[in-house]
Amino acid sequence: MKPLRRLEAFERQIRGWLPKASVPSSQHKMSRPWWWRPLWGSCIALVAALAIIQYFYRIAPMGTILEGVVLTSVLLGTSYYVRIRPRFTVNRAIWILFGITPIGFFIFAILFASGIGGYFGNTLGGWFTLIDFIPFVIGAFIGNWIGKRRNYRLPMTP
Repeated sequence: MKPLRRLEAFERQIRGWLPKASVPSSQHKMSRPWWWRPLWGSCIALVAALAIIQYFYRIAPMGTILEGVVLTSVLLGTSYYVRIRPRFTVNRAIWILFGITPIGFFIFAILFASGIGGYFGNTLGGWFTLIDFIPFVIGAFIGNWIGKRRNYRLPMTP
């Protein structure tokens, strides 16, 4: 038996027991499930079908339908880009946006439910609109802090 064949036979016997050579994270390929590619195509087809249905049943005017299709297409493209090509700056922006939307709005709702917002509105007048943004800025800092603790990795990403 040749030495190369002996080595291959030996490797087959101990396969799985020895640690594999480390591969840099940039060379890892994320395996996608079988439904990954049809998901994006079906989303686009669903948006087009709903736009056609709305147009023919006169549910909405054409301008509104086109605005909805363009907005949905931009959001689908953004979500596809975020899932396929995750980048540090994009992930950081998403974490900050996460802080602004639910966290900032929650702080905003608490302030106005407690009556503090009404007090500022009556006493400050025109400055009231600037004070409205403070909870959202605080939410952005909280979102950035949460993202920093997670190293700006999004949930369910490799």
